Amino acid sequence: MTEKKTRVLISKLGLDGHDRGAKLVAYALKEAGMVVFYQGIRHTISEVVDKAIQEQVEFIGLSFLAGDHMTIVPKVISELQQKQAGKIKIFIGGIILKH
Repeated sequence: MTEKKTRVLISKLGLDGHDRGAKLVAYALKEAGMVVFYQGIRHTISEVVDKAIQEQVEFIGLSFLAGDHMTIVPKVISELQQKQAGKIKIFIGGIILKH
């Protein structure tokens, strides 16, 4: 019997072009046996959500280096909910400020 593999989308939103950490996380998750879709840099919220739905992922990993996670992540969650994909979980990395 084939075990279902966890499906993950890794992406960068906005204009931030620094993606070394995101690529490293994508590689590590793939090596751990997950199915990983690396979307790359400079995407919109809609592009990320649509790709996550298309690939039927369970997780979206987002990388932030500009401290904009506090405004962008709620917008991603809202769009996921609007598109009936609220079960997709989000994890973030990069430079995550407390405030």
